[in-house]
Amino acid sequence: MKIDKRIVIVGGGPAGCAAASYALKKGFQNVTLLEAAASLGGLHRDVEIDGLHFDLGAFFFWNHHQVFSLFPGLREKMIHAGSSGHLSLSNDFNFDRYPITLRGYVKEHGLVATICDLFKIAQYRAFRSEMACNNVEELLLYFMGPFYRKTGLDNYIQRLFHLHPKEIHIEFARKRVSGVIDKFRSKNVIKNMLKGNLAYFARYSAPQDVWARPESGFAAMYEYIAEAIREAGGNVLCNHRVERINYREKYITMSDGSIVEYDYLLSSQPLQLTSKMTGIKLDALLNYQPLCSLFYESEEAILPGCFVLFNFSRKGKWKRVTFHSNYYNIEKGDDAPRRHYFVVESMPSKDEVVNPLLAKELDSDFRGTFEKTKLQDAFKNISLKGHRITENGYPVFGKSFDRRKVDAFHEELLNLDIHNIGRQGEFDHVSSSDASKSAMNAIEGIWKKEEFAIHFLILTINHAQNPAHTI
Repeated sequence: MKIDKRIVIVGGGPAGCAAASYALKKGFQNVTLLEAAASLGGLHRDVEIDGLHFDLGAFFFWNHHQVFSLFPGLREKMIHAGSSGHLSLSNDFNFDRYPITLRGYVKEHGLVATICDLFKIAQYRAFRSEMACNNVEELLLYFMGPFYRKTGLDNYIQRLFHLHPKEIHIEFARKRVSGVIDKFRSKNVIKNMLKGNLAYFARYSAPQDVWARPESGFAAMYEYIAEAIREAGGNVLCNHRVERINYREKYITMSDGSIVEYDYLLSSQPLQLTSKMTGIKLDALLNYQPLCSLFYESEEAILPGCFVLFNFSRKGKWKRVTFHSNYYNIEKGDDAPRRHYFVVESMPSKDEVVNPLLAKELDSDFRGTFEKTKLQDAFKNISLKGHRITENGYPVFGKSFDRRKVDAFHEELLNLDIHNIGRQGEFDHVSSSDASKSAMNAIEGIWKKEEFAIHFLILTINHAQNPAHTI
């Protein structure tokens, strides 16, 4: 069914691209994707320094990622990294599969202590209720018991949001740690222990096939996506910044003064921007945790086979390291020249962001983590190539966060045919795949609305021509 309605999407990140592609697949004939930057990508960004491309984050695409269902030929443009290599650095500076395996826990704490800790979990649950949990700490203590602090997961959460886990909203807890929770549900623990699955508790008990963006950066990946949208009949306009949204007359004013009309608007912009552009008040106070990405080159490969290392230890402000060259070098021949490079993501406070010596201090902080460890020498031979600060790195859900106010804002915009999509648009800490799926759901809702209107119109016409016919 072809639908002649104007779909305008603001923001060319994963959610915006998914919305554009899916709208075209559903038969919408007039789809326009607007992006303020010079290329699509949204939060999928990288920085080029001396011929090396460093991600502003850790981005991998599993086989089930929505981007592959929308753009099937994209895999040919990307790097097949093979099996996932995600490790965590524990309190005692041991390495384990992220976030934890039973084998690793036994190795670090001993078999007797592990059995005792599993018993303590059962004991803890016997006198408490999951629904009585009010924050991240209570929820993870309920499911993980002593594992929660002994693994250092509490350190990671506090480092990530600059909030004590007790101060983090329960809604965030249930959504973001759902994978850990499911792993620690009694029936799953018992079933896997009976199977002797000592890799259990890891994010993926079995290796997963993963893909990475082209070695030349996200631009190459999103050039393909932009062309695919254009070939399907959509319009992709980069360097187009929105200044104002007139929801009464249903048009957008661009920074150059031009006008773009719409019937339905989908926005993946931060909610504060949407509020400012529409003039509709957003009562909720939204907080973001800044991210500082440090870019390094090393003389040798560090932790070969490891793609991402998460910091669960009590040392350092950094939260994870992405070893780009550990997967980009996989497809190169043995004789090919190799450069080893990686990104360190550190979590400064908002006050620290303005410090002109921030990068130097975070560099020293990162190197200091590995003093007196077996990796001390490897991390000595590294050079800092540069850094980049992302102010709106992660949404922060403190206990004072009122989701109802955000939902009320969403509802008010929905009544005006404006849909908020993506991590920024929905103010939600979700993966790019989930953000894409959410955008597709928004398009699906619009399509059903239009389908109903068309069918109702047909029935009305038939009834007018044949009054005996009942609508």
